[in-house]
Amino acid sequence: MRQHNRQSGAGLPEAMMAVLLFSTVALALLHYQQRLEHRREDLRQYRQALAAAHQALECYRTPGLADRVELPARWRLTLTEHPRGTGCVRVSAAVCRAHERRVELNRWFCP
Repeated sequence: MRQHNRQSGAGLPEAMMAVLLFSTVALALLHYQQRLEHRREDLRQYRQALAAAHQALECYRTPGLADRVELPARWRLTLTEHPRGTGCVRVSAAVCRAHERRVELNRWFCP
């Protein structure tokens, strides 16, 4: 009489499911990492736009100096004056970043 050795272990269906699960988790982690990187870049640009708007308001009292704030390509700086009857002026510095994202700071200037 001949004995058959029966091996136990994972078969092909189990191995395929393990590969599928591993691939799904790896792709999900990659997508999450890409979103984190995109968000980090967006926050970096937001901080840069805030700094530019702040610099423009700091330079507002010196004629022509606010226009010299350096901005990346496709960004715009707009200074708007809103006079009030008391002699005070509210100045808005708006920086429009790429993809039409806008950062705005305001400051009051009074005599």
